Parts: sequence; C-alpha cells; structure tokens
Amino acid sequence: MRKKIVIIDDDSNQLSMLHTILKNAGYEVTSAVDVIVGIKIVSEIMPDIITLDLIMPKMGGLEALRHLKEDAKTKLIPIIVITSSEKKEDEEKAHALGAKDFIKKPYEKNLLLSAVQKHLIP
Repeated sequence: MRKKIVIIDDDSNQLSMLHTILKNAGYEVTSAVDVIVGIKIVSEIMPDIITLDLIMPKMGGLEALRHLKEDAKTKLIPIIVITSSEKKEDEEKAHALGAKDFIKKPYEKNLLLSAVQKHLIP
C-alpha cells in the first residue's frame, strides 16, 4: 500500500512541483492550496505525513501546525515544514510545536525525499 502525503501550500507553482516530486517517488499525494481545507483533508484521509508551508493567508502555518498537533486524531502525523521564511524564530517555533523537519525554499529534491522517508510513519 502506497504511503499517503498531504501537501498544504498556497503557492500553486510550489504545490504543483511538490506534488509531482512526491507522486513520481511513488507516494499517494493530496494537495490543498487553502490551509483550512488542508486541515479538513488531513482529518478525513489521515495521511502518513504532511508537508506544510508557513506563510499562508487566512491561517498561518504555525497556527495550522498547532491545530494539527493539539487534535488527538492528527497529533501523531509527522509534519515537515517547507517554507521561504528566513526567520530563525519560525524554525524554532515550528520545532517547539512538533514539526519533525524544517526545509527552506528553494530546496533540493533529494533533501525533500530523504526528509519524507526519514519521518514517515512505519
């Protein structure tokens, strides 16, 4: 059975690129450009891992991360933050809230794939 990944990123170009990389690596990928829709999708399909952007409208990525980690249903799902944020405090906050990894855009495809593999639920 293929591992399921949910991508939450409001940048459609970034989302499309991530979707392609992960799908070509053999994962079942579901994407959301809206963080609120993304949280709903996560709750419905219960993926093996989530990639989450930080800088998004409506609800920021840190708030979404907090929400996902406080929800008993989704709190154990590993989350990898993938963001263009250069702020060290964003990385620190993301880790404090439970993010498994913090990848800065632009990133190398192999870095992304190794982070996903490393943090996947067995």
